[in-house]
Amino acid sequence: MSQFGRRNRLGEWWDRLITVNSPDEEEARLGRLFNTLMVISTGTALALALTFVIFWLLKQIGDLPFWLAVAFPAAYLPLSPACLLWAKRGRVRLVARFYSWVNFISLSLAILVFDGLRSGAWPLQLWTIVVAGTLISPAYALLMTGLLVGYALLLGILSLAGIYTPPLSGGLARESIFIIFTMIMLVSTGGLLTYLNMRSLREALGRLRATSRELEEQRRMLEQRVLERTADLARRTAQLEAAAYVARRAAEIRDVETLLNETVRLISERFGFYHAGIFLLDERGEYAVLQAASSEGGQRMLGRGHRLAVGKVGIVGYVAGTGKPRIALDVGKDAVFFDNPDLPLTRSE
Repeated sequence: MSQFGRRNRLGEWWDRLITVNSPDEEEARLGRLFNTLMVISTGTALALALTFVIFWLLKQIGDLPFWLAVAFPAAYLPLSPACLLWAKRGRVRLVARFYSWVNFISLSLAILVFDGLRSGAWPLQLWTIVVAGTLISPAYALLMTGLLVGYALLLGILSLAGIYTPPLSGGLARESIFIIFTMIMLVSTGGLLTYLNMRSLREALGRLRATSRELEEQRRMLEQRVLERTADLARRTAQLEAAAYVARRAAEIRDVETLLNETVRLISERFGFYHAGIFLLDERGEYAVLQAASSEGGQRMLGRGHRLAVGKVGIVGYVAGTGKPRIALDVGKDAVFFDNPDLPLTRSE
């Protein structure tokens, strides 16, 4: 398998591991981020446990029982994968709250047991606060920060009063453990978590922008349709008004010749037609004879006594013969159309 193929399969495996099945896009985004953090949390717990192992091998662990020192970070090894599997069911915010409080309480207990105010577990609380603020809400992070400050003040007061003394101490290794734990938190929280959170937000912003563009495009299409419908309604209204006006004028005129001439003039004028003509059948019903026309070409046709054989020549002849209306939107494609040299601009009839 090529290196590219291996990277592809690794990427697919990683996606399956962190993807959360949720119809809500924001919940799915938070789920992917939370599951990624659980993988980092597992690695951090291993790093913390390894730190105690190294200090134990170097005999720098002081009076701390080795099994107890390792037990705290080791407890996170099953916790983080369990939370990951829980989050994959779609209850991300609930799992994040559970994880944050378990983390907060267990680290507070570790501080109480190991070295108190000088405990190396203090920097680890940064992970708890940042995870809570990122996945739950900024108010949650503020709440935990306040509780942590209050807890530190309480331990300080109890220590000064001689009421509290840490049961276990790391001895000379305390400062080294504190520095190492701080570095681990800087890498995991300040580096990885910040990067992952910003990348997740950028991806969400990109999807939001794409959605906004689609919505904007749909809005423009709807506006265009509204304009087209409005123009079509305006055109139909104008046609109905023109038809009503022509009908009223026709009812007012008694002379047939005047009626026909006025009708074609009004039809051309009100409907915006290039040419309008009225044909009447001759006495035998063999020809449709042009009786009135609105255009110059139509006037020439009238002067020649223009007529069309019923049922044989042109669209007019077809309609006169069948009694059915016919519309040719493109006369060049209509086999029935009669090409009239007096009306060269005709495109529909």
